[in-house]
Amino acid sequence: MENIQKIRLLIGAVISPLIIPLVVYITFVFVFGADVDKDQEIQTSISTASWLSYGIALVLSIFVYFWLQRKQWYSVIHYLVAGTVVGFASWLLFSIISQTLVSLLFFVFVIAGALVGASFWLIAFFKPDGNYTPPPRRRRRRST
Repeated sequence: MENIQKIRLLIGAVISPLIIPLVVYITFVFVFGADVDKDQEIQTSISTASWLSYGIALVLSIFVYFWLQRKQWYSVIHYLVAGTVVGFASWLLFSIISQTLVSLLFFVFVIAGALVGASFWLIAFFKPDGNYTPPPRRRRRRST
């Protein structure tokens, strides 16, 4: 049973950060409209932005997951808030790396980050019977 939990954690860690580049891509396509098909530079920018945001979200999500586990916070609310923080941090790092500060993307990243946190929790911990399974707690050894 523990192997299944590890597989669910791995799948959640890889799949849930994909929400951010998907939402960023859809937003860019919506904003640029018909120009996307005509201009190769816009297509390259959208593709780079999408993969860059995935990488940032993936790395930040891994660190946030371990931090939440250390605090022993397993509820969906904790992951939702943490996902929002990851979305904000992803937007901030994305803005620094791309050297553009787009206010529309702030809301896109924050909302997508919340979706990342919730979807990760659903993939990794949720069971169809309505319960969730926190990972087994590790006992710390006391040094004497």
